[in-house]
Amino acid sequence: MKHIKENIKNETFDSIYLIYGDEHYLVQQTKQLLCPAIVDPDDSINFSRFEGRQADVPSIASIAETMPFFQDRRLILLEDTGFLKKAAEDYLEVLKKLPDTTVIVMVEQEVDKRNKVYKYIKDHGYICECTAPDEKQLITWCAGLLSRRGKKIRQNDLSYLLSLTSSDMNQLKNEISKLADYVGDREVIDRKDIDEIITVEITNHIFEMISAMASKNQKKAMALYDQLLALKEPPMRILFLIARQFQLMAQMKDMKELRKSSKEMGSAGGLSPYIAEKYAKQAERFSKKQLLANLEECALAEEMVKTGQWIDRVSVELLIIKFSSK
Repeated sequence: MKHIKENIKNETFDSIYLIYGDEHYLVQQTKQLLCPAIVDPDDSINFSRFEGRQADVPSIASIAETMPFFQDRRLILLEDTGFLKKAAEDYLEVLKKLPDTTVIVMVEQEVDKRNKVYKYIKDHGYICECTAPDEKQLITWCAGLLSRRGKKIRQNDLSYLLSLTSSDMNQLKNEISKLADYVGDREVIDRKDIDEIITVEITNHIFEMISAMASKNQKKAMALYDQLLALKEPPMRILFLIARQFQLMAQMKDMKELRKSSKEMGSAGGLSPYIAEKYAKQAERFSKKQLLANLEECALAEEMVKTGQWIDRVSVELLIIKFSSK
């Protein structure tokens, strides 16, 4: 990244750039920093973009050989072409004949460092590998995001936030934004605020997961489970929250049949009237017999894990599969 920033500052650019890595946020940020510095993205004459299978070599070669129009450079942006995972001799020849007035920026999800194209770029261009930052770097970055929103947070509270979420920078940016919005005019964010935001997010995931189960949308239910695991939520807590929601639905279903008001339902379940109605509405998708049977299945899964007969992650996965099977 330092090399790219120096290129931008000095307005001197390499002929070929490769940007890749496991941190998608940094890959996109680097691309968005570099490309506009080379050629204005709105310049449809001197800026060309190819993605995936659209990146046919003859078209790239033709554009690369064309002189820029009233500009110093021509930019070709190539994204997810796969040229660095397979033999691409024809594309390699394009790079070897690249005129000084053309710059190629490649953005790839995966590369093979044994690939001839990769080796050529390493020798004749610049490779920027965007790897996930360590905790210290993430803390500094998060603090900077909050500072720009006029917010402050203690370092140990930021470490606590990182322990509850994945280190994916896009997700962290979203969490930081939600925290800043949540505290409103208050300047300092504390651990209680973090717990409130994370708990709400997890509860929403569980609610959506059970809706997916009711719809027999197994793929969505499993995807939501994977997201909770990515948020570092322990499988047994996920099991507890699933069971708790089935229990609340059964309770709200009974009270709805007794024509209780939203306020009365909320008071009985320790919920707001709005949330109580939300659970009662979801409970309509299950019979009382189904809800009680699902609660028994949750209790059995917990027992099997505690007695060492099942692995916690697998036990919850099996439950979700069972509840969402057609």
